[in-house]
Amino acid sequence: MVARSTEQDRVEALQHALYRAAKADPGRQFHALSDKVDRRDMLERASELVGRNRGAPGIDRLTIQQVERYGVDRLLDQLAAALKDGGDRPLPAEILEQPRGGWGVGQPTPPCGWRDPGPPRRGEHDEVEEVAVGMVVLRPIADDDLDRVARFLHVHHDSNVPVKRFRQSFAAHHSGARPNNGMMLVDGDEIVGAYIAYYSDRVVGGRVQRICNLGSWCVLPKYRRHSLNMAKAILSQEGFHFFDLSPSATVAALNKRLGFDYLDDRAVVMPALPWPWRAASISSDPAVIQQALSGEDLRLYNDHRNAPAADHVVLRDRGDVCYVVLRLVTRRRLPVAIVVHASRPDVLRRMIHSFVGFALLRYRVVAVVAELRWLDGKVPGGSIRRRLRPKMFRSPTLGPGDIDYFYSELLYLRW
Repeated sequence: MVARSTEQDRVEALQHALYRAAKADPGRQFHALSDKVDRRDMLERASELVGRNRGAPGIDRLTIQQVERYGVDRLLDQLAAALKDGGDRPLPAEILEQPRGGWGVGQPTPPCGWRDPGPPRRGEHDEVEEVAVGMVVLRPIADDDLDRVARFLHVHHDSNVPVKRFRQSFAAHHSGARPNNGMMLVDGDEIVGAYIAYYSDRVVGGRVQRICNLGSWCVLPKYRRHSLNMAKAILSQEGFHFFDLSPSATVAALNKRLGFDYLDDRAVVMPALPWPWRAASISSDPAVIQQALSGEDLRLYNDHRNAPAADHVVLRDRGDVCYVVLRLVTRRRLPVAIVVHASRPDVLRRMIHSFVGFALLRYRVVAVVAELRWLDGKVPGGSIRRRLRPKMFRSPTLGPGDIDYFYSELLYLRW
């Protein structure tokens, strides 16, 4: 595969030196050989020996013919770079799949002490290009790929979510400079992995901020050693703030190693009791909401009024208006309403019991769940304290108070 060169004589010289040292002192330990592995002459010699022996494919199932078509020098350059920065270290097999219900008892987590070197840096305006990882291609998800990606996620990620629903969820983007729809792994013509990303441009503190909300993440077991490269490819896009609002516990642990921080997950559960409420003060009628809201709240409502997983309510009290967004879910086969946004937490806190009575009648739920941030940090009487599934963010400038859940999978994908 690679012609023999004088450089490769250095490999034999090192082998003989190690042999003589070990022979002279059988008890000697060699502690500093890892820096020799990524030497180009070492890799070329290994490639030569594999070619000479016509070696069989390894765990990656790459044949010598495939490597030759791909380019030996190209592959060795990539391998050397991966060995130097630690990127060639495989992940545990289960770390990539992200079931929304969380991981079951006894399911493995990353080994204690495992560290990730972090994503590579790119220029602020660079786009993620197609990269070959071995013979598997890692590339951005283009608009033309979305139908195939939706089918892949339905078959391999969550069969309870129809293909059409996955496809509709990709409409969560709201950015004039959307670089992609996430990243995908392709083997030949087959999609073998997908990591969805939703982009939006938001005004925070008077400045436009570019947001990337991470979504469904699924890779077939055979290809999961490439999973970290998918995350790095998305996170290497500079100029974005990254949110992950529905990670499993295992993915949350990986996110933490990649520089993410946790949002406050303290919440309360309020049993849906028939508290009295006035029709003039609470409404889910689109016409009433449209008339009551203005400014940024109205824009957010118009952008999300058809979001499949969002229900909208407006509260009015003492001249104050609060825009509330709910996500209706099933927990232990019982309907529950989760508050995912309240534009005026102080108003929701004042009206919380009336709001619970409205939710019971309007949505037939058994309970309302709300993070304390949506209740002005106060715990209502008669509620039960809980901690919700983690939500995470990675940003150099935004803080927890700047983050909401709009333009994300939480509001565009009902599962």
